[in-house]
Amino acid sequence: MKRTHGSVARGAFAVTALVMLLGASDAFASFKIAHWNVQSGFGKGGWAGGNAGFTPGSDCSRNAWGNGSGPLARTLVSRVKDDKAVVALTVNEAWTCATPSRIRSLLGFAAATKEVNGVAIIARHGFAGNSEVVALPKCSGGAEQRYVVRAPVYTDSARSKVVQVFATHWTGCAAEGKATVEFLQRYAYQPRSLTGDLNVKSVSDAPIAAITAKNWTDAWSKLHGKSGGQTATWNNSYGSPRGNLYKRIDYALFKTLKVRSISRFNHTGEPGAAKMADHAGIVVEYDD
Repeated sequence: MKRTHGSVARGAFAVTALVMLLGASDAFASFKIAHWNVQSGFGKGGWAGGNAGFTPGSDCSRNAWGNGSGPLARTLVSRVKDDKAVVALTVNEAWTCATPSRIRSLLGFAAATKEVNGVAIIARHGFAGNSEVVALPKCSGGAEQRYVVRAPVYTDSARSKVVQVFATHWTGCAAEGKATVEFLQRYAYQPRSLTGDLNVKSVSDAPIAAITAKNWTDAWSKLHGKSGGQTATWNNSYGSPRGNLYKRIDYALFKTLKVRSISRFNHTGEPGAAKMADHAGIVVEYDD
């Protein structure tokens, strides 16, 4: 059937009206989930000298948190708060200075879960229900107790869509992976995201393989393959040159979602210079 100029114009008007009705940010939208091991806001010292603008350590007024105005806090604002597509931030080691409640207040987000051994979820538009915590098996008798935190996160300002967001911080053993995937599978057929410092260097290693065996996908591998994406650890004795990031241990895995992009922050700069945190953060974008 031949399309007339009038039908094309009416179609264009309808699309324009839809964009105006929904808002430019909500029409044909995606949403993002960010993750960062914030290292309590302490920052990571180095040996290269120079003025970092903060003093690494536990003084919340002088370290990278800087009472909410230091470089770590400013980065949270620029990479999370100011990117309106970011609907959730998951955090690890969120103790002492950069706590979930302080970060939520800094970002102006609607809600945050309670911190469980440094793990929490902070949501821009709030939660669609109660959060949940599952304790993981210890990797050894003297190992640290680890957890997975879940919350149903609204992905839009109208609070009409929800993604199940899971956050964790592993020691990195197979038992943790097995217990985590059992928790994830309780929410089968729902859009789900898992982010965290997993302390595992390869998706083929047993802890993550337990999850991908259930048809979960690692966002970085999906988009970039096996190379690159290092997230840890600034200013230790490893890396090339010495002190550089050298391993990818912070992950974004997903199921019943379609990934668009994944990027990092706090991943550039001179090895040996003081850093606002010893890990890079990640931001992953999914189709809404």
